[in-house]
Amino acid sequence: MKKIFYFLMMALVLVVFTACQKGEHHEKQVKIVEYFDYKCPYCKVFDQKIMKEIEKKYGTDRIQYQLIDVAFLGDDAIEGSRAAQAVKIVAPQQFMTFHHHLIEQQPNHEGKWLTHDKIDEQIDRLSISKEQKDKIKKEYKTENSEAWKRAEKDIIRANNDKVKLVPTLKINGEEVSDPLNKVEVFQKIDDALKA
Repeated sequence: MKKIFYFLMMALVLVVFTACQKGEHHEKQVKIVEYFDYKCPYCKVFDQKIMKEIEKKYGTDRIQYQLIDVAFLGDDAIEGSRAAQAVKIVAPQQFMTFHHHLIEQQPNHEGKWLTHDKIDEQIDRLSISKEQKDKIKKEYKTENSEAWKRAEKDIIRANNDKVKLVPTLKINGEEVSDPLNKVEVFQKIDDALKA
């Protein structure tokens, strides 16, 4: 009798466990790729008006972000790209913070502004140790460093993907016709999450 009781209890536990697993809900993750340039005024608008809202609404559990810096709007554009790559290497959890800090520094002119001093100021704003800050600064300023190589890979990828304008936005591989149209961007994200 005890054996039958234990057998029935085990069967019941197994049925309940299986039912619970079937009821689990796993959110679909959407991949957003933004091709941008730190010197692009429209990229600044996208970052401040749309990207920050995407982060608030969806977070990182549902959205996988990938930023690809094309660095084609002036000789100093590559400096920002290298610095961002250095942050990704040394303190990846601070990358988006650094990205937002750097792009908000963009002035209302096309002149050179992505200087080592300006970039270093933004690195110093990060909530990381002095050693990490020093390592980031060294990494982005050192020729042929990993940050330099990654920045070059982004440029090559943008060329291979035939990116001509920034910002260019792709959601799950599908290009958004107007990345500055918040309604269109959010609709495409919502549709991708439902698919």
